[in-house]
Parts: sequence; structure tokens; C-alpha cells
Amino acid sequence: MFQFKLQNEDFELILDSISDGVLILDNSKKIIFVNKGFCEIFSLDKEIIGQKFEKLLDFEQAKKLFFLLGSELKETERKELQVKDDLFLEVSCKTIKKGEEPLAILILVHDISKAKMVDRLKTQFVSVSAHQLRTPLSGMKWSIEYLLKGKAGSISTKQQQLLEKVFQLINEMTIIVHQLLQVARAEEGKISLNLKKSDLLEILYSAISLYEAEMKRKKIKFQIQLPKEKLPKIRLDPEYMGLVFQALLDNAIKYNREGGEVEIALFLEKKEIKVAIRDTGIGIPEKEKPLIFSRFYRATNAQKMVPSGSGTGLFLSKVIIEGHQGKIWFESEEGKGTTFYFTLPIL
Repeated sequence: MFQFKLQNEDFELILDSISDGVLILDNSKKIIFVNKGFCEIFSLDKEIIGQKFEKLLDFEQAKKLFFLLGSELKETERKELQVKDDLFLEVSCKTIKKGEEPLAILILVHDISKAKMVDRLKTQFVSVSAHQLRTPLSGMKWSIEYLLKGKAGSISTKQQQLLEKVFQLINEMTIIVHQLLQVARAEEGKISLNLKKSDLLEILYSAISLYEAEMKRKKIKFQIQLPKEKLPKIRLDPEYMGLVFQALLDNAIKYNREGGEVEIALFLEKKEIKVAIRDTGIGIPEKEKPLIFSRFYRATNAQKMVPSGSGTGLFLSKVIIEGHQGKIWFESEEGKGTTFYFTLPIL
């Protein structure tokens, strides 16, 4: 077995000069190097060199790193670890090889506490702002409805069209504000699903009704395909599932071409219901696909087509679907369209 040994004192000097933590083990999982940054992060000293990796269990903060990686030192890429209330780390563990032969095990630790604090402040700001916007939006919506119903006097056809457009914009803003509130709750770990036997189709049709006017305006060809068998009621949270349908429909319509297509298909499978929402819109660039479920992320072509948008819908949809023990994924080709799929277990 090849044994790795440090021979260059300059190497140690260089690694001691960086704030990130570095720990190196040999093939027998014995610690052969630890830098100053690692010692400061975990309140250790360099006397730990020569000890087995399990020695970390003797230290209150370092033992959390041991529990994250396990005695087998599983390979990890940028995994988040909370050590204390105000200390968050990003941990990577990789086996270094010389050809096919293992040379050493490298553990890198990066302090992301400041970034997490900034994220927390952003979340608090979003939450407060969204709450402040709800009341005026409700008032505006009520006022427009009052005018559209003719309760303040008759209106002309042109006035009605303008009011309907404003009403649609208020609906869109209301959905965005609601999504921002839910994202803030998800970030704070406060999403609590109220599961009860519910009719998925009823929730779907309610979401569709919000977009009928916009689909008519864009001349979208809409169709829905249902399985031959009647869908059973399943345990879900109707409000949160409504947000998922709204987010996916909003994207399918907003980023579609005029005269395009939107198709929703539901499949009844053995242990789950699968939903597919297909559009003929702009699609997702190949390089950006891994980021599409990230919080506040919007694809570059989406930003060019529709400059405004929060980038919260898909992030929230993933949180909600996975909270229901389901899965969500997509297939997309830029310039041709996208299909989002998700499954919900039949319980």
C-alpha cells in the first residue's frame, strides 16, 4: 500500500496561511496533516496529527464532522454542516489517487457563516415585505372587482378590458407575494403541511381558472388528458398543491409563444399519481438545467422574454412536492418547450 508523506515544509506554511480548514488522512485513516484553519474552526491543536479519524469524537465540535462523513469517510461535495448556532460549514471529502491507487483522503472545510447570515436577513426582509404588500393588493383586487360588476356605475367595453387587464396583473402580483411568503417559511423551516384526503382534480381546475383569460389572450391551445379510471382522493395539502399547479401553469403560459400549446396529463399508476404539464415555449438552456430549482433563479432566456419575475415558483414546488413524499423533474429543449413531471403517492 502506498503511503503518503509530507516532505515540503513550504507546503505546510502555504496551507496554514488560508482560513479554510484542511485535513489529510492516509489510507489507514490516520491524520497526517491538519492546517491552522481547521484547528481554529474546530477548536483543536496540531497534536491531533498521528491520531485516527475517530479521535474527532473526543471534541464537541469536531465530532459533528465525523458524524457527517462517517467512519467510512464517504466522498462528499460541498455538504452543509451546522456546528453551532452561528457556525455553518461547507464540507468536501475526496479520495486523492495516483493513477488507480489511493494516495490520501482530503477533507476541506469552508466557513459559510457570513453567507448564511446574509441569507437569513434576506429571508426576513422578503417575509416582512410580502406581508406588507398583502393588504393593499387585497384592497386593489376588491376595488377592481367592484368596478367590473358595475356597482359603481356602468362602464364601456374599453374600460372593462382595461380593468380586466389590471385585475389579471393584480392576480399575478398576489401569487408572487404568496410565493415569497412561502419561500421565506421554507427557508425558516416553517412549512407545515395540513394533509387531508383531497381531490387533486378539483385543485387543478381551480388553478386553471386563474389563467383562462391569459390563455385566451395569447391564443394558447389548452387540453387536459385524464386516465380512464377515476382518480382516488389522496392525502395532500390543498393550499400548497394549488401553489404547485399555479407555478407550473404560470411558467407554461408566460414563457410560451402566442398560439402555442399547453397540455396537462394525469396518469394513475400502482402506488402514485403522475402529473405532466407540457408547453411549447422557450425551453431551458442546457447549461442552466441544474440550477432550475434553485431559489430566486431564472433562466437567462426567461429573463429576456419576461424581465419581471421572482424565480420562486419552481423552488417552492420542489419543496412542496418532496414534502408530500413525491418527486419532481423535467425534460426540456431550448426553443421547443418543456415538460414538468411530478408524482404524489397514493396513501
